[in-house]
Amino acid sequence: MRSLVCLFLAVTLTSLLGVAASTAVAQSVIQDRAFVSNMAQIALAEQQYAQLAQDHAITPQARQMAARSAGDWMDTYNRLEAIGAIHGWDVPTALTAAQQSNLDALLAESGPDFDRDYQMTLIDDYSNAVAMDTDEQNSVDDALRDFAEGMLTRYIQTRDLARNNLGF
Repeated sequence: MRSLVCLFLAVTLTSLLGVAASTAVAQSVIQDRAFVSNMAQIALAEQQYAQLAQDHAITPQARQMAARSAGDWMDTYNRLEAIGAIHGWDVPTALTAAQQSNLDALLAESGPDFDRDYQMTLIDDYSNAVAMDTDEQNSVDDALRDFAEGMLTRYIQTRDLARNNLGF
């Protein structure tokens, strides 16, 4: 009888551990999918902002930031689109209403105000990317972990360059 109770407890414990592991993996997949979607959304918007800045910025620093940012975010979007395709995840293809509103507000500006506000938007988005990449370095997905680790330094450098441009 005692051995049956031990066997029952062992099977129950193994089953519970299996459920816990499955739940952890499912949660990780949900977080990874959200990361891909949210980061791609930022990349999509920043590509639009950078294109606008390349046409409207008046200072060489803002134009350089726009060129650098355009490359960063195009690379980000393309890599996330490929990772999403592997997993069967869609990535955003249009700006959110808030991003479109921000783009419209930037479009209405000119001169030093445009350069400042463009770079403030850039700083905010790069700061968000740094935080998201830092969290994603714990992903169980090798491709996403490698992506996050590989882009983190670039995001920090570009954010800090924009901060320096604005005297932060």
